[in-house]
Amino acid sequence: MNEKIIYSFGSFTYDLIENHKGISKYCVGGSNAYFSLSSSIVGLKTYPVGYISDDIDYTIRKKLSDFIDLKYLKTGKKLNFHIIYNENLEANYLKDLDENDEVIDCKDLPKSDYAHVCVISSIKNQMDIIEYYKKLGSFVSTGTYLIRIKKDRDTVLKMLNLCDLFFLNKEESFALSNEKNFNDVINFFVNTGKKVVITLGKNGAIFIENKNFLKVDSINVDVIDVTGAGETFAGAFVSSYILYNDPYLSLKYGVILSSFVIEDFGINGLLNIKRDLLLKRLEELNV
Repeated sequence: MNEKIIYSFGSFTYDLIENHKGISKYCVGGSNAYFSLSSSIVGLKTYPVGYISDDIDYTIRKKLSDFIDLKYLKTGKKLNFHIIYNENLEANYLKDLDENDEVIDCKDLPKSDYAHVCVISSIKNQMDIIEYYKKLGSFVSTGTYLIRIKKDRDTVLKMLNLCDLFFLNKEESFALSNEKNFNDVINFFVNTGKKVVITLGKNGAIFIENKNFLKVDSINVDVIDVTGAGETFAGAFVSSYILYNDPYLSLKYGVILSSFVIEDFGINGLLNIKRDLLLKRLEELNV
C-alpha cells in the first residue's frame, strides 16, 4: 500500500509578535509552518509547498527538517508579520504580507490524493490551487480569516462549497453565515452539506457533517501567543482524519496540538513538543 502524503500550501515567515502580556519576540511562524508541523507530529507525511523566509537561520531550518521535508519550499524573500495583541487576544497587523509575496505554483508536483491550502495572501492563488486539486480528484481542505470574509465573502463561500473540509473560528462563522444566533450559524453550515470545523477558543471545537455534530472541550493552558492556533488545529485534524477517519479523534488532536502552540511564541511549542505530554493530554480528553 502506498504511503499517504499531503501537500500543504503557504509560507514560513519570521515574525515580530507583541503578545497580550506586553512581551515581544521574533519567532518563526507562517500558516504553512503551523499546519505542516502539526500534521507531521500527528503522523501524516507532510510536504509543505511555498516559501520560507530568508530570515530563518540554518539552526531552525535544521530543526524543522527533523519533522518535515523542506524540498518544495523556495527561498529568496524576506516574509514577515508584525502583530500586536490586546488584552482580549485581538490581533492588530502592523505588517502583513502583500498578495504578490506568496504566489505558489502547484502544477509540477508529483500526484497526491490530499492537499491543504493554508490561508495565503492571494485569494486568487488560494482558489486556483483548490480548483486544481479538485479537478485531480484529491481531498482538499482549506480555511479563511475574518478580514478576508469581510472583503470578499462571495469567494470564501465558493471555497467552502468547492473543498471537502473547511476550517474557521466562531467569529468567522458568524461573518460568513451572516447569522446572529449561533444555532442559526450551525444550521447554515449543516445546510451546506460540507464537512466544517469551527474552533471555539477556550470552549473547544465542533465538527459538522450534514446533521452530524461533534464537540470537544479545550485544554486549559497558560496562553502566550495565539498566532497560528487555527492552522495548527487544522494540521492536526486533517492528519488524524486522513489516517484514522475518525472526526471525534481528529477534534481531540486539533485541541491538543493547538494547546501546545499557544504556550509559546510562534512554532516553538510544536518544535519542543514532548510525546509523553501529548499522550497525557489525549488521556485527559478521553476521561
